[in-house]
Amino acid sequence: MDRQILSRDGITIGVLAAASGFYPDRNAVPGSTHVYRLVAEGPGGNSVAATLSVEVPIRPELLIWLLTDSGRALPLRDAVSFGSSDATLTLAPVVAGASTLGGDGYWVVHSDGTVNSHGDAVHHGDMSALGLNAPIVGMAVSSSGGGYWLVARDGGVFSFGDAVFYGSTGGLTLNGPMASMTAGTSGYWLVARDGGVFTFGVSFHGSLPQLLSLSDEVPEGLRIRAVDNGDGYYVLSDEGEVFSFGSASPAGSAASLLYPGENAVDLVVRER
Repeated sequence: MDRQILSRDGITIGVLAAASGFYPDRNAVPGSTHVYRLVAEGPGGNSVAATLSVEVPIRPELLIWLLTDSGRALPLRDAVSFGSSDATLTLAPVVAGASTLGGDGYWVVHSDGTVNSHGDAVHHGDMSALGLNAPIVGMAVSSSGGGYWLVARDGGVFSFGDAVFYGSTGGLTLNGPMASMTAGTSGYWLVARDGGVFTFGVSFHGSLPQLLSLSDEVPEGLRIRAVDNGDGYYVLSDEGEVFSFGSASPAGSAASLLYPGENAVDLVVRER
């Protein structure tokens, strides 16, 4: 197969490379039905065609990927997979990830600071060639999408691309190790395992030292990801269960998809 030609309602909208299996159609009309036709052309002009009628939903797309420590990215809701990161290549487990602003790709970070890019995610650098005082535990993307931060267990913060360094807790003695981070428009929050919150360039809204006692039904090893409007959030357990709170709509579960001994480590959430 040399190439694939994709059309919508009889009009060509894209020519894909032979190995490509994904094309984002940003001009599909919500609430309408489109007819897509994919023609795969091979050597000598031979071709095979497939036609599919698609009803475009009116609701915003909810893209959720569940990342595992082995490097797999399991798509939930409207998400599609852009590939996985093999943790055996670096001998370091995957610990976190983040999506591009458009939702057509994501970054995956390993505990040794290696960052893998998938889909339209651009690699801006990582810590794989440098010695770390503590393993990486989380990452966040800048508001422009042109950079990202990595945070280590000791609170050290490393910035790449257009992500600005606002500070870290690397020089402080922490009551609990750092667990994750999340970014705002002008800075970021660092969250410790005991629920302590540290702010850099953003406002402090409080902390929750007893984070893990919110519910007896939520196992340890959780991550929290807020929806875009801030009126709800998802909680991930290391067993692959995804719990929805507030305005967050049900996301489903990937518990049955985990391999024996494999743990869920992060949620990547994007609305569009």
